[in-house]
Amino acid sequence: MPSRRSRKIDRLVEDALQDFSLWLKDSSWQGKERDCVNLFAHKFLFAKIAPNAPIHCPTQVCIECALKQPTGSYTTLSAPKDLVIWGEPMQNTWSSAWVAVYAPLVVMEWKVCVREKRGSKCSKHDEEWVAAYVEENPKTTGYVVAVDIRPGIRDVRWKRY
Repeated sequence: MPSRRSRKIDRLVEDALQDFSLWLKDSSWQGKERDCVNLFAHKFLFAKIAPNAPIHCPTQVCIECALKQPTGSYTTLSAPKDLVIWGEPMQNTWSSAWVAVYAPLVVMEWKVCVREKRGSKCSKHDEEWVAAYVEENPKTTGYVVAVDIRPGIRDVRWKRY
């Protein structure tokens, strides 16, 4: 059973994703993947910061944050992830020996469709990576987010792991 803290962070992230989704449908804003991640963090996650909330400081949110690779056939020991939420301010993955060892509360991978025909689909590679990471780090919740920002569509979908 998930802890009370993990339920609170999940609710916060999913509320922010829902707010972003509703806002995007009604806006004419344009942006690619990094733009969406930045906007989501700064407009929608930061709006949820409160003294007793799971995110109580902006430095808990990290964009392009390195995390240890899950067990598998990866060529590097760590990889940057689109958006990471840590349990405490200024936290990161690195030990004093510069080894990626610490795991966050949340890891998010994003894909944004602006022109392609693939539509609002999550990346199979991202899904596999996030699922493997969460399996090895059971206190971390993973999300794979797909944003379709093509004219007339403007859709946000996500999967939780």
